[in-house]
Amino acid sequence: MIRTQYSNIRTFVSRLLRADATNGAGFRRERGAVWSLPKWAPVVCAVLLALSWPVSGSAQTVDASVGIGSAGSTGIAVNPVTNKIYICDTGNVVWVVNGATNTTTSVLTGGSSATAIAVNPVTNKIYVVDMTAASGTAGSVTVINGATNAVIATVPVGHSPQGIVVNPMTNRIYVANSSDKTVTDIDGYTNTATSSPISVGNGAEYMVVSPVTNQVFVANVYDNTVSVIDGG
Repeated sequence: MIRTQYSNIRTFVSRLLRADATNGAGFRRERGAVWSLPKWAPVVCAVLLALSWPVSGSAQTVDASVGIGSAGSTGIAVNPVTNKIYICDTGNVVWVVNGATNTTTSVLTGGSSATAIAVNPVTNKIYVVDMTAASGTAGSVTVINGATNAVIATVPVGHSPQGIVVNPMTNRIYVANSSDKTVTDIDGYTNTATSSPISVGNGAEYMVVSPVTNQVFVANVYDNTVSVIDGG
């Protein structure tokens, strides 16, 4: 399993750094355009290679148990660069766990009914999906600066937002709005929605993103389908 994972990541890194003979380094999209190589790409490559490096096989045990309050946890994400883990709960709190010491601090998100959380390890930003408690009210995404634990923006999204993913290569954040059957595309540089919501299937909740192909995959619970979004 380790060798397979290492091989996949090495393929990704190799593709990222491969120079295009005519246009310079970058990926080639299906549409024929070429992405220029971001200045932070080597950092991402270094992190991915470090995470995939084989480790000696000792028995896997529970190292610690970290208390995170009494409210129900609804999402968890990790920043492998800073070694911090983020847990959101229904008490409108994001718990920050220091991975080196297994100690916690808390950050009030300012929203309500958090349903999911994601991290961009390149920009060190945390994104918390807030469904809001009021029926019929659209949700939002709270943006937290990982360096200061301060809330820096609140971005409106659709109704009943459930899932969220981040593409660190493009700094785009995608939020699945279950009731609206849409996905909101957020620009991480401006903290604003980039366009009209993208129509997907019924019951959009679970999402993954491929940084290599710049595609987002959305599982539609009630349609039994998966919508594939071209990141553009």
